Amino acid sequence: MNKRFLMIFLLSLVLITLGTISTMVFLEIQQGKSEGLAYAKKHNKQACVREVIKGKRICTEASCFLKNRYFFQTCMDNARPSSSLCNSVPTMGNLFQLEAWKNKQCQQKGRTDRGCHHIWQKVRNSCKAEQT
Repeated sequence: MNKRFLMIFLLSLVLITLGTISTMVFLEIQQGKSEGLAYAKKHNKQACVREVIKGKRICTEASCFLKNRYFFQTCMDNARPSSSLCNSVPTMGNLFQLEAWKNKQCQQKGRTDRGCHHIWQKVRNSCKAEQT
């Protein structure tokens, strides 16, 4: 009987922990989206990029990754276009050109993390969508 109780107790703890973590992740994502939408209402896409590359939202750690990722995604999806943001973005080129461009953008900003590459991939996708 004690083993059964212990198993049920441990399983309950695991389920409570998973539920708590899931709730925290959900809230982080929702907060990022909400902040991204509010920021986008007052800024253009260039400002969204500046905010995550050099601004208060620089994130190179897992603790802020989801919130900032959804902030940026929502900001880029809802901000007004920027006249200069897409000027240097490579057009439909090969994968090596795209990677070289992303590397250059990150190096110019003093960033070497994968999050920086994600930012510039989103910029390229946004510019590509505006062209169609």
